[in-house]
Amino acid sequence: ESVAESDLVICWGSDLHATAVHLWTRIEHARARGAPLIVIDPRRTRAATAADWYLPIRIGTDSALALGVMHILVRDGKTDEAYLAEHTTGFDTLRAEVLPRFTPAATADITGLAESDVERLAALYGAARKSFIRIGFGMSRFTHGGNNLRTVAMLPGVTGAYGR
Repeated sequence: ESVAESDLVICWGSDLHATAVHLWTRIEHARARGAPLIVIDPRRTRAATAADWYLPIRIGTDSALALGVMHILVRDGKTDEAYLAEHTTGFDTLRAEVLPRFTPAATADITGLAESDVERLAALYGAARKSFIRIGFGMSRFTHGGNNLRTVAMLPGVTGAYGR
C-alpha cells in the first residue's frame, strides 16, 4: 500500500501490468502524483511498454546492476549512514571489498546497459525519499537467483528508504 505515497516506483523483473492488477492501479495513482515508473526487465513486457523508462537488463545480471547503483550512491554521498549503522550489518565490508569492482563502466559491461543509464538510475534512486521497488521472481530462476533478489532488496537499506 505504500506505493501510493512513493516518489519513485521501480518494477524489477516482473510484469506487474499483467500479474498484479491490484498493485498496478496503485502505481498509476503514484504516477498521477508525479512518481516515475522504471521497469528493469530483460523482456519488453506490458509494464515495460507502459513505463516512463524501461531498462532492458541482460538476463541474470540484476545483482551487478544493484551493486553498481550502490557504488554510485556511495561515491555520491547518497547513503543513509545513520540507517546503515543502526539497522544493517556488513555494509562496511560490502563498501570496501565489493562495491569498488562495480564502477559504472564495469556495471554497464556486465548488464548490457549504457553507462549513462546506470548513472541515471542511481541518481534517480539516490534522489528519491520514498522509493518503492517491487521485485519479481523471474530473476530468481537462474544460477545465483536468490542472490539477485537479496542484492536488489538491499537498495532501500542503503538509502534508508525502508525507514520511510
